[in-house]
Amino acid sequence: MSISPTPLSSPSPLRGEIRLLLACAGLHLVPDHRTTIAALLDQGLDWEYVLRTAARHRITPLLFQGLAQGCPERVPKAITAYLKQRYHLNHLKNLFLTHQLKGLLQLFQQQQVPVLAYKGPVLAQMAYGNLALREFCDLDLLVHPDQFCTAQAVLEGAGYTQIMNLSWENQYASADQQVNIDLHRRLCPDYFYLPDEFINPQQDRPSLESWFLLLCIQIGKDCCHWKLCLSQLFDLAELWRSHPDLEFALVQEQARALGCHRLLWMSICLIQEVLAFPLPPAVQAQLIDQRVAQDLAQQVQQKLWYEVDHPKPRRAEVGFWEFFRDLDHRFYLRIRERPRDRLRYAWHWLWKFIRFSLTPNQADRNLVRLPPYLSFLYCPIHVIRLILKYGWFKAVARAKRDRHHILGV
Repeated sequence: MSISPTPLSSPSPLRGEIRLLLACAGLHLVPDHRTTIAALLDQGLDWEYVLRTAARHRITPLLFQGLAQGCPERVPKAITAYLKQRYHLNHLKNLFLTHQLKGLLQLFQQQQVPVLAYKGPVLAQMAYGNLALREFCDLDLLVHPDQFCTAQAVLEGAGYTQIMNLSWENQYASADQQVNIDLHRRLCPDYFYLPDEFINPQQDRPSLESWFLLLCIQIGKDCCHWKLCLSQLFDLAELWRSHPDLEFALVQEQARALGCHRLLWMSICLIQEVLAFPLPPAVQAQLIDQRVAQDLAQQVQQKLWYEVDHPKPRRAEVGFWEFFRDLDHRFYLRIRERPRDRLRYAWHWLWKFIRFSLTPNQADRNLVRLPPYLSFLYCPIHVIRLILKYGWFKAVARAKRDRHHILGV
């Protein structure tokens, strides 16, 4: 197997704290990282930055394990104690959520509702073989769209309350707020088209190759929002490392059928370039010809390292226009290689934009109180209010400003 250049040799050298995180979290992937860990621990590190970044990218358990197996004697005792506590708390939480998941699966089975659990504890066991090494805060369940209403009734009958309703998933919380469930009717939002037959909970358990491709699709989807976490790359790499029998040719075949071939190769570029993951020689040889995927991976890396030091504030609630502006539409159009997927994406947002632009809401009624016989005037009021609030020139200026910050120009 060939080893790719490590992040230490990237064109824009990373600060020591990031290199330590990558080396510790990727110790299973590249055992030679032990030497790197020892060298970095001899430098003066900002441990507050290390802990904050690890938490944001959900790799604190991997950081703890890497330091414990690397050079634990060189780590400050207070840092070791804190990481050990976080590691054990995460393990206990994951055990609790796994127990809750087993109960839910039994409940759905009793009600004869086929359901598929994915991500969460399932991925932790498949990729790491250890529940303690992966952070997750909710349970993801996939049901067929035809049985979505029945599945909702099952959850509500078990005491769960719906807290959010989206087009592809509904979010539920238990009465004590200890368990959050994402009930999916589809794997991705409507704009990120995937056929329901890709992973169907009514059929047999998905193959290893389908799981692998699903992780790549999740990476691509989150890159469109620029909210990719390092943990997602480690999930993909660890799944491949722990299953060397993965039939990559089958993954490629599925990816081509779904129009996600370019997205697949972008994800592979990322785990090689960011994590120094050793690719099989046959895959490495094919990667050379994936120029567009390599370019996309470089763009993701550039944004990823910028976001590490300039994290976006998390908003509790996002409206349509904020969500639309946060999406990188050009990036999405580049990762989908089929013209029909691009056209489907454009039509989706055109229709959404028309509905959003012409449908009055409570904000319009709060702005102007009109008698019922003049309610038709809320439509032009709505349009004018949106122009004043979100003006096109403001959006363009914001996009240019963000680009200048990211590229350093």
